[in-house]
Amino acid sequence: MGLLEKMLQALFPEKSRCLVCGCPVESDILCDSCMKRIGYSQGYSICYRCGRYMHEAVEGSKAAKTEYMNNKYCPECREAAPEFFMARSLGPYGGDLKQVIYMYKYNGYRSLCRSLGLLMAELFINEKAFWDTSIIVPVPLSEEKMARRGFNQSELLAEQMGRILHLPVAKCLIRTIDTPSQSKLTKKGRQDNIRGAFIINDKVLSVGLTGITRCKRYSKVLLVDDIFTTGATACECSRVLLRAGADSIGILTLASGLQEKI
Repeated sequence: MGLLEKMLQALFPEKSRCLVCGCPVESDILCDSCMKRIGYSQGYSICYRCGRYMHEAVEGSKAAKTEYMNNKYCPECREAAPEFFMARSLGPYGGDLKQVIYMYKYNGYRSLCRSLGLLMAELFINEKAFWDTSIIVPVPLSEEKMARRGFNQSELLAEQMGRILHLPVAKCLIRTIDTPSQSKLTKKGRQDNIRGAFIINDKVLSVGLTGITRCKRYSKVLLVDDIFTTGATACECSRVLLRAGADSIGILTLASGLQEKI
C-alpha cells in the first residue's frame, strides 16, 4: 500500500458492514434493521411457561387450538411443569437469527455478544417477571468443548447482560460430562443424555460469589443459554440450582424451538 493510499484510508476509513445484510454500519457488527428483525416473532403463539413458539396457523383441530390459546401453556407444560418458572427468547430458531447464532458460535464472531447481549437485556426489561432477578448464571460448556471452541457463548452473553442490567454474574455451574450432540435426539433422549451432567461449583460458593446457599438476596436466578430446544438442559441446570438453595429459576436464550403440531 502506497503512502497516498494509507493517507486516504486514515482520512476516509472504510465502514464496517452488517454481517447479515451487508449494509454499512458505524460502530457495531449488526445494523439497526437486522437487530430489530432477528428478534421478530410475529405470526407465532408462545407458551407462557417454556417460551417455545408455535405457528398460529399450525394444523390441528379447532378445539385443540382454542384450548392452547385459552390456557396459554403448551400441552407438555400442562402435563408436567418444568423446574423453571418461565423461559423467554429473542425469537424462533430460524432465518436470520439462526444465521447470526451460527456465526457467533462457529465462525469466530465473538463480538456479536455485544449486540445479542443488548437484545437479551432489552427482552429482560420487557418481561416484568424477570425484574426481581438477583443473579445471572450462564450454562457452562464441558472442558473438552471449551478447549475446542475457545470461549463459552452463554458466558459472554451473561457478562454483557450483567454489565447492562447491573446484575452480578456467577459461573457457579460446572459441566462434568461432555455429552454427545443433542441435535438428533428426541426429547426423552435429550433428557437422558443431559442427566447428571452439571454440578455446583463449590469453589465459587465457598468464596461467596453466588451466595445461592448463603444469601437470600441471590435467591432468584436467571439462567442464560444460546438455544432452548426441548428444555432438557434448562431443566437439568434448574434442578441443580434449586437443590443448591435457589428459590426460583428464569431462563433467557437467544432462540427457542418450535412446538410440534397440536
